[in-house]
Amino acid sequence: MAVLASARAARPGIDNLLVAFSGGLDSTALLAAAMRTQAQHRLPVRAIHFDHAWHCDSAHWAAQCVAMAAALGSVCAVERFAARPPPGDSAEAWARAARYAALTARCGAQAVVLTAHHADDVAETFLLMALRGSGPHGLAAIAPIRALGAGLLVRPWLALTRRTLAAYVAELGLPYLEDPANTEASYDRNFLRARVLPALRERWPEASTTLARAASHQWAAAQLADRAADATLETLGASAECLPLAGFAELSASAQRRAVRRWIARAGVRLPDANRLQRICVEVVGAAPDRQPSVGWPGGLVRRYNQCLYLAVDSPPPPPGVVAWIPSVALHWPAGTLSAHATRGMGLGWQQLAAHPLSVRARRGGERIRLLGQAHHQSLKQLWQAHKVPPWTRDCLPLVYAGETLAAVPGLGIAAAFAAAPDQPGWTLAWQARRALPAGEPCVGSRGGVGAE
Repeated sequence: MAVLASARAARPGIDNLLVAFSGGLDSTALLAAAMRTQAQHRLPVRAIHFDHAWHCDSAHWAAQCVAMAAALGSVCAVERFAARPPPGDSAEAWARAARYAALTARCGAQAVVLTAHHADDVAETFLLMALRGSGPHGLAAIAPIRALGAGLLVRPWLALTRRTLAAYVAELGLPYLEDPANTEASYDRNFLRARVLPALRERWPEASTTLARAASHQWAAAQLADRAADATLETLGASAECLPLAGFAELSASAQRRAVRRWIARAGVRLPDANRLQRICVEVVGAAPDRQPSVGWPGGLVRRYNQCLYLAVDSPPPPPGVVAWIPSVALHWPAGTLSAHATRGMGLGWQQLAAHPLSVRARRGGERIRLLGQAHHQSLKQLWQAHKVPPWTRDCLPLVYAGETLAAVPGLGIAAAFAAAPDQPGWTLAWQARRALPAGEPCVGSRGGVGAE
């Protein structure tokens, strides 16, 4: 069970492993193998269990996972989710995104997250994607490795079957949990697991391994397509926020779809289906220059403004009132994070701010500001228009006030009246827009607290 070899091949400087632990057979085998790695190489190994509270026994399962991990010599953290998916959203997809977001938050630069997906999981996903008419990215099924926040997500056992893992667990005499949701044949994956794959194995005993190998070929093809799309995006001058349309019409229809798909994927947003992707390329890209069309799907929305495509994600509204702010402490605004860095001769001057408490608020309408280096005041609307700030984002952006005076529009400028003089200490402001949640992979886990891998 070469867990460490897979992890170190992906990230040589690894200093800790985090195992997604459902308590099921697969993740129990993985945690046991990872703990052997810890014993041999003194590499810290932690476990994490996700409890969505969708089953009446989920809290009991979580407690059992903590005890099982302790018996193996590890510490298991439990992440509980109180929220529920919005009406109309896939519960499994929503839960998967929530789990990956939680893993991302816990993943440092030298951390590797391990999940116990195996060849049978890959075979099931490959068949599901084939039955949906997916292309190479869907047929690639489950990626062996991908970025996860500052760290990496590694799946070391995609070439091993569940039978191999079961033999390993039996050899060690380890207990594990069974999720009753895994036997509900109403779910497509469970139907494939219980009915279709056993029938295939009767005729082709190595069906799971063979299908997993086919998926790996598709993964390689998808990687090549992504690299080609990356080159296209670089040529177009795309950024995380904007995809310029200058030169887009010169691309073939398939190259346009690949470029838009890749641009959305790189932002970590759930991808649109093939129909909506086609609509983006026809209705949004192909619209008249003076139009601002959009196409949305669960998890994302593509808009057009000023000859660029913009990717919008759902964001909570900003606070309705005034939020006091101490610049030395980063402010987490619904649409992103506002931070300040101490400097000299730049930014908002400490002396100029001394008699004016700082606060942050959203726009209310009618704001005006005279920026440093300008002779006259201008409206906030004029400033945003000059910098081509998309209209739909403006209500969500933070404005910094000194007392009751607009002192700064983060990312665009500061008021001349509050600018630091040469050699005076000041605060330079930085605004980082919120990124979307990781899109994750095709769902393999279950609906309850156990299948959270």
